[in-house]
Amino acid sequence: MQSEPDIVALCRSHLEALPGIRKATIRTPVRFSEPPSADLSLVLETDVGQFTYFGAVKRQLTPSKLDHWLLLTLPRVQRQRDKRKPILFADYVSPANAQRLREAEVDYVDAAGNLLIHRPPKLHLLKSGARPRTLPESRSARLFMPSGLQVLFVLLVEPAATDMPYRELAVHSGVALGSIAVIMNELKGKGYLTRRRAGSRLGRRRELLERWVSGYSEQLRPKLLHGVFVAPEKDPAANWQHLREALRQRQIESAVTGGLGAYEFTRHYRGETLTAFVSDWPKGVLQELRWLPSPTGPITILRKFCPAVTWSMGGEQQVAHPLLVYAELLHSGRERERETARIIYEQYLERLAADDAD
Repeated sequence: MQSEPDIVALCRSHLEALPGIRKATIRTPVRFSEPPSADLSLVLETDVGQFTYFGAVKRQLTPSKLDHWLLLTLPRVQRQRDKRKPILFADYVSPANAQRLREAEVDYVDAAGNLLIHRPPKLHLLKSGARPRTLPESRSARLFMPSGLQVLFVLLVEPAATDMPYRELAVHSGVALGSIAVIMNELKGKGYLTRRRAGSRLGRRRELLERWVSGYSEQLRPKLLHGVFVAPEKDPAANWQHLREALRQRQIESAVTGGLGAYEFTRHYRGETLTAFVSDWPKGVLQELRWLPSPTGPITILRKFCPAVTWSMGGEQQVAHPLLVYAELLHSGRERERETARIIYEQYLERLAADDAD
């Protein structure tokens, strides 16, 4: 896996090899008066003038990671009316992610040589089709594998969890006790978890939240999947009601996420699908509901991996934590869901991502 300095160096060399580009000057890091901070600033000296950027460096760019970064970055650009334009440096930008960046009017460069520099009406440079470099894989970090992501979720949403005994943290996260020490030591070794007089503190929370959102889509969610289904009833809210009743009779816990979950928080948009966490999934439920397995069905059932999955709203509402709702919305990759995710982030997660959230 390429390090961030390696990615920056390769991206700079690709930029300076372009016709009309005289020099690419990069400085790191860059701080703004409001989050998120940029990883670098870029000044492009060209035959048609000078262009300035602020940028981020991303490894293993997934659609969810990209959407999360865009969701945080684009509103700042609109508010500040800065002449600097955002640019993304990455180890590789897939064709789908490149299309998403073009739609968002964000320039990009990757270590493979794919790039877009669009400064109308003077400059437009586009290169595509380069394959990612074949690199030796580093040993997978337990922290960003499914078990680590379950622990990290609890640490992000429960401030007291950093000082829990490992046995208690295992219960709260749904992870085997033997894995807890490995994951916590990795957090300490990477500088995310520090010890202070008042107790342990989880730092660089914004970075961890981004990694968690990406990991949810790519690593954790597939491991939680019970199945995808289609129902005789087309209305997702009606299907959620039917599911709740069937599970309540069996004393099975559930929590809705995705669009329907977001609607409980925002009253903005509920979507056309149903995604829910359940603590158990006996075969009799499908027969009672008359749901059928379908790889493209609008109903997704996920395993409720820990008690913190459920967000307390009072009354009988059974809704997943806003972080899970947000990650599920970004996983869908649709524009209305991304718009709703932005509202969820601003209302519920901005504070969670702050380093003084403890």
